[in-house]
Amino acid sequence: MRTLHYNSDQTFDMVAGPWNGWCVMEDFYNSYSDDDARKEAFLVGQQYTSMGAEIVDGTAGSNLIFTPEIPALHMDASYTLEQIRMSGVRFVKFEVKSGAKGDLSNDFPIFRYADILLMKAEAMIRQNKNGDEYVNMIRNRAGLEEWSNTTLEMLLAERGREMFSEGHRRQDLIRFGEFNKAWWEKGVTSTDDNVFPIPQNQIDVNPNLAK
Repeated sequence: MRTLHYNSDQTFDMVAGPWNGWCVMEDFYNSYSDDDARKEAFLVGQQYTSMGAEIVDGTAGSNLIFTPEIPALHMDASYTLEQIRMSGVRFVKFEVKSGAKGDLSNDFPIFRYADILLMKAEAMIRQNKNGDEYVNMIRNRAGLEEWSNTTLEMLLAERGREMFSEGHRRQDLIRFGEFNKAWWEKGVTSTDDNVFPIPQNQIDVNPNLAK
């Protein structure tokens, strides 16, 4: 609902209209090699109805084509309608059931074997040991060449590709010391942003939380 284009309901015969919201950062999408099986979790290029016809964005007056390029996070009237409405690859990592309603019935992964393997690899590397065995179990499944002498930098990138949209990235970036650095449309941030504030109503109940 929050990533698909307004007209993506024609792809999945949805009975509710998507919001045309979240999309994938261009650099992240491009970090996948073309032979990575996990790239199938994204919608890119010309979009089609469930019957195979090309979808046209009636408002923009052109074919619905998702492009990896996103000119800016906040786009205004200086951009074309196509850029405003179609920029960014959309993700369908979890099945969108035909005839989907506003709320899907998918299970959401909390613990996953791939995460355990990547955690094991990270623990080994942080102990100056070799974590290739565990990382390559992930890469083999994705149809990719095996790595040797995997570094923490390589592992963080692989965690991103494997675990995207599963709620891990923020904490991963904090743990690897990358969260406060600048990236696309984001400047350098203070380490104060690494923890969430305690709600005032909870502090009112227990002032010790503020100590």
